[in-house]
Amino acid sequence: MDLLGINRRNKMIADVNSRRSIALANDKVASKAALKKAGVRVPETLMTIKGLSDIAIADFADLPESFVVKPNKGSKGLGIVVLHRQRAGTWKNGDDTWSKADLKEHLNRIFTGHYSNSGAHRDTAFLEELVTASSVFEEVGAHGLPDVRVICFEHKPIQAMLRLPTKLSGGKANLHRGAVGMAIDLETGRCTRAWHDNREVSENPATSETLIGFEIPKWPKVLEEAAKASRAIDLNYCGTDSIITAEDEVVTIEVNAFPGIEIQNVNKTGLRSLLPYRTT
Repeated sequence: MDLLGINRRNKMIADVNSRRSIALANDKVASKAALKKAGVRVPETLMTIKGLSDIAIADFADLPESFVVKPNKGSKGLGIVVLHRQRAGTWKNGDDTWSKADLKEHLNRIFTGHYSNSGAHRDTAFLEELVTASSVFEEVGAHGLPDVRVICFEHKPIQAMLRLPTKLSGGKANLHRGAVGMAIDLETGRCTRAWHDNREVSENPATSETLIGFEIPKWPKVLEEAAKASRAIDLNYCGTDSIITAEDEVVTIEVNAFPGIEIQNVNKTGLRSLLPYRTT
């Protein structure tokens, strides 16, 4: 494979993306606003926590039954929690029960930069609607919220994969946590290869469902939204993450200025061979 390594990727990103666009992508609250302005469907923001005073006065009474808590400048899924209302003032987070005090403590950790990808001592937390995936992903044993990562260069999709969360990954769609990466053919939206724990697989390692041949629903729309999102943030090289929802919508949850390079192992195709750009 003509692999794109981390150093070459970073050099290319510095060459083709402006600092302003990178900063916008790294600011999830601001990038969501830019995406929404461009007509890209994003999850609704329910609440933004900008400081200790916001945490102190928050009572969370008007929140929906389920929601997601995220750090504004987090990465790799760190600091993201999904909460489901158990009763007034308490929520379930996996097998754990959270009180208002637990939620406020987590918001405080976000605010003090515990999950920040920039090394900052302060961050912003935000709560957003919980997006539910289409039931079609049950065919491949999804356990959690699967998303589609599309790599774009000059606002054109060049490589894609489905990140399939499993029981082994704790419902997280991050490959380094044990999710399955499934290569997607750009022309057809069909999954042609699967990768888990640094090896090729053909079945879900937790449930044994067949992975190869699975077709991503709304595939032309997924590619269209990926290109639109890359233009909205003005990134010539980026990775977009989207969800196909239970309502049959394509929702963009993030645009990454520094997308990971493991997608090459998933596809068994190096990104350097797909890029018109060459680093020295």
